[in-house]
Amino acid sequence: MYQFLNKYGQVAAFGLGLLIIILFFGSVMAGVDEFNGLSKDAQLQSGIFDLGLRAAMFLTILCAAGIVIFGVYYIAKHPKQSMQGIIQALVLVAIFVVAYMMSSPAESGVMATLAERFELTAGQEKFVSGGLTTALVLFGGAAVAFIVSEVRNLFK
Repeated sequence: MYQFLNKYGQVAAFGLGLLIIILFFGSVMAGVDEFNGLSKDAQLQSGIFDLGLRAAMFLTILCAAGIVIFGVYYIAKHPKQSMQGIIQALVLVAIFVVAYMMSSPAESGVMATLAERFELTAGQEKFVSGGLTTALVLFGGAAVAFIVSEVRNLFK
């Protein structure tokens, strides 16, 4: 399976995408006149775009499953070469856990207003805050790594 996908994977993905696009446009174009004749409320209830949405969801789930399956396969087959990636993933998870544990729900300000607007629970708010903190830490780390590597290259 891996050899097949390695050899024909891009062509198969392109072909599947093209087939879905053709089916989607065919179904939309066949019903666009009736769709345009509907009232705004009836248009919102119409299922004319359901094929495209379901196809996009299916392809997203298929790709996510492929990433997980081939990732686990590679780790199982090459554990020594995968150790650096595993350690990096564990560090990323550790940064998120620390950021999640340190965060607390906002009591005032923009974050509190947004939490009220989107009706976030305290746990959801901590999760969002932990994710944002993790993203900022990773951004800062990338910026520092970029600067250090450029300075290092300057003196090489």
